[in-house]
Amino acid sequence: MTTALYYLRYARGQSLRELAAEVGCSYETIRRVENGRVAVQPRTRVALERTLGLPFAVLTAPLHENGDARKDAAVTAAVTTAEKSGGCYGE
Repeated sequence: MTTALYYLRYARGQSLRELAAEVGCSYETIRRVENGRVAVQPRTRVALERTLGLPFAVLTAPLHENGDARKDAAVTAAVTTAEKSGGCYGE
């Protein structure tokens, strides 16, 4: 399973290590979250939400590419879902 976090990181052009440094956690933590293992410390959840501007539930939503779907389309879907739910931060 791949989560929205993977696609968002990809769209930002960041490596696991770069995002981890920005968030303030290990790259292994980012990797685990991207793979659907979401048991992380509360401060890491908050840091991910603040860094990416989306709720943790959206970041950890499973997204699967179907057929020729592109990663940026998946990112758009994740952000659109967050906006519709009123979940985007900084508005």
